[in-house]
Amino acid sequence: MRKLVLQITLSLQLIFMSSVLLANNYYISPKGNDNNEGTLEHPFATIQKAASMMKAGDVCYIREGIYHETVTPVNSGTKEMPIRFQAYKGENVIMDGTKTITANWKPYKDGIYKTTVDANKIEQLFANTQMMTEARWPNCPIEQIFQHSNWASTQSGSEHGKLVCDAVAKTGIDWTGAMAYLNVAHQWWTWNRPITKHTKGSNELFYDANLVGLCGYTAEFRDKKWLDEKWGDDFFYLFGKLEALDVPAEWFFDEKSHELYFFPPDNKKPKELTISFKTNNYGFYAKEKEFIEVDGINFFATTFLLEKCNYCKVTNCNLKYPTYSRTITEYDADRKESVITKITGDHNTVDKISLGYSNNMGLIVMGNDNKVNNSIIHDVNWSGTLIYPALQLSGSPYLGVNWFNTIQYPPTPVTLENNEVTSYGNIASHNTLFNCGNALLVYQAANSIVEYNHVFDGGKAAKDVSLIYGCWPFSRGSEVRYNWVHGCVTDDWNGVKGDGGMGIRADDQSRNNSIHHNVIWNIGGEGIVAKGEFNLIYNNTLFDIKGKSKPSKSISIVLEKEPEPIKIWAAQWPQLQKQNQWSKVFNNLTQNITTSGRIKDTIQDGGANIFNNYRKEEQTVPLVDKYNLDFRPKEHSEIIDKGQKYQGIKFVGKAPDIGAYEYGEPKWTAGAKWEENSDWLKMLLPIKEKK
Repeated sequence: MRKLVLQITLSLQLIFMSSVLLANNYYISPKGNDNNEGTLEHPFATIQKAASMMKAGDVCYIREGIYHETVTPVNSGTKEMPIRFQAYKGENVIMDGTKTITANWKPYKDGIYKTTVDANKIEQLFANTQMMTEARWPNCPIEQIFQHSNWASTQSGSEHGKLVCDAVAKTGIDWTGAMAYLNVAHQWWTWNRPITKHTKGSNELFYDANLVGLCGYTAEFRDKKWLDEKWGDDFFYLFGKLEALDVPAEWFFDEKSHELYFFPPDNKKPKELTISFKTNNYGFYAKEKEFIEVDGINFFATTFLLEKCNYCKVTNCNLKYPTYSRTITEYDADRKESVITKITGDHNTVDKISLGYSNNMGLIVMGNDNKVNNSIIHDVNWSGTLIYPALQLSGSPYLGVNWFNTIQYPPTPVTLENNEVTSYGNIASHNTLFNCGNALLVYQAANSIVEYNHVFDGGKAAKDVSLIYGCWPFSRGSEVRYNWVHGCVTDDWNGVKGDGGMGIRADDQSRNNSIHHNVIWNIGGEGIVAKGEFNLIYNNTLFDIKGKSKPSKSISIVLEKEPEPIKIWAAQWPQLQKQNQWSKVFNNLTQNITTSGRIKDTIQDGGANIFNNYRKEEQTVPLVDKYNLDFRPKEHSEIIDKGQKYQGIKFVGKAPDIGAYEYGEPKWTAGAKWEENSDWLKMLLPIKEKK
């Protein structure tokens, strides 16, 4: 018997070794030729040439250079023999999604130039790798993209379908036919609609009153006085008119004449710049493939899409301006998904990537047991709409237009049919996420693990927003732990500046969420909000949870107790008559705990559910150096060994400490373990600029 087993083992080893020996290495270079053999000495010119030939175990080594193509693998790899696309060691490989404009420019007027471009549309324009701004009103430099002071404000008399703004009348422009960005109503969705009616000199603009997802902001649900107040404190801006082109770094494209108008920055002439526009959405695309690996490839103005793929990996990649959508297409009349950086499928891994400057989504993963690790995502979602977080662990790949359909207002057949469908086991770990118009990290999958992430400076173009956000039974059983969460200070519901914003929120109808060992600070509204039932909130450290106008009335932890509201505009599960009857809050270093967003509803420790919490208005004494990211208890601090033992809590000493750190244990840190470097972009610049 042993002899037979040995023979079988040796045979399998020989088969594997034979497969390895039959695997091929292909080489690609901009100096190559697709008629070559694809060797190091005689490389191919395009990556796709190799992709069309590669089989399990093959490796494609890509030499330094700029590539303009969409790579689409034909075959899958195997667990032992993946198909691998890899930058050659130490070399810079860039997938470039732009086309350089070589046509001659002519002066137009007032520093503006124009040329004719062979393109049906232009949505994104670059000068020396820097994005330029499509002409808009009010003006907004790209570096101030999140500032609501660069949006126009509505006034009393505004309503669904109508904007009232005295400043519009002063522009001297007829805005009929322009496109509007509308951060209106509750201000956690944003829409685009064409201006259907406006008269030059008027302060009234009209658009079709068909905004998808208005949650109770219509006459069907509210009285006129309430609606007039809420629609009168909104934000919008206008674009799509040549007359709006009036400052450097702006442009306008006339789709009928194919004429491009450009106001160069820094008093330069177009011939002194490399001017290009986005033409290719995806530099790498795979569908229904397994065991494909992408390593060390950089993406400029293009991105990757892995659709229904399993066991694939994307590692060591940098993406700048990877996606751009001129409008929020998810809310357009025909409701289609924008171009986004996306992975659907199971057991996929994203590790050590940087992604920055997408006006819509950062990265979304949909499926089971996917991992996003050690990555940096920033400066995304410029519109402030909730459907575009920096990182999303999504609830279901079956619901269509990313996760928006999971809470579709009003419900659609696909929502109702799949409202119990979710994904499981996705992990976001050791990521650094910052600068986002709304939530930075959204978990909409069951049993998600959100851990050791540094999440900060979100909600920069919205209100009623939290930095880490979960919602509905889709996210049941998820765990949010060991994160640093800070910097969410927004307007509150009444428009009071600096009194809004949340750290971590398990929102409507959440179930079995565990939020523990997080450090949360510099929040304008509430630190942690938990709705639903069977939630655990323990060993968190919260400080500087205070609004600008009411610092003594801000809330550290909210454990909702009221009945779950019936929101007839949304798909709903059976509502609880009382929330969080069995949820527990303990061992937290906090200012206060309430059952609502009101300080008058403060609850004290006592009983089986709220216990061993350390409360002070200013949490300064117990920690080593909180403003330099050392949140450990000081020696002899009164919070040492004062916590309650609970299943799964590790500790030294007699009992757990209060708060997120255990005295005597190694100091844990959150965020990516590396720093982003943009030197790879220099290869895209003219020679004189590289210097």
